[in-house]
Order: sequence, then structure tokens, then C-alpha cells
Amino acid sequence: MSVFKPTPEERETLKKAVSKFAHEPIKSQLLAALERADVEFEPGVGDWEHLKFCVDHHFLHAQTEVRRDPTKKSAKAALAKADELERKFRPNFS
Repeated sequence: MSVFKPTPEERETLKKAVSKFAHEPIKSQLLAALERADVEFEPGVGDWEHLKFCVDHHFLHAQTEVRRDPTKKSAKAALAKADELERKFRPNFS
């Protein structure tokens, strides 16, 4: 897999995931990196595993929210965004 350059929308979703599921000092380090427009993440290098952990948990949380209230449109939209990111971090995800 090549270098991951998040789009502005993906960066916003990643910021939400990191702020909710990461712990200090990694949390502040990742949030600072995500503020930069030219940020790149290489699979298996540096902060990749921390981001992957946050994305995994963000996806599971979004699934839970949809199960809790299947008619809530904002929960479905959040799950769609989380699913898109999950597939970027786990290409064989199904």
C-alpha cells in the first residue's frame, strides 16, 4: 500500500477519531500532524498503528450508534465515513 494522504474531509474524521480514542502524548502529536494540509502517513511507519487503532474504534462506535438508532441519518453518515476510512487502513476489510 502506498502513502496515505488524507483529504480535508478525511482529516476531519480522523481528528474526531483521534480526539475520542487516542491518549496523551500520542493524541496531541496526531492532532498536530492532522492540522497540516500536507500530512502523509506511510503504512506500518510512525503514527500509522495509532491512527489505525483510532479508526478501528471509531468504526465500531459508529456501528453501535447505528444499531442503537437505525433511523438516525447522522449516525448512518458517520458510519459511512468511518467505513471509508476503515477500508483505507485495512484494504481486505469486508
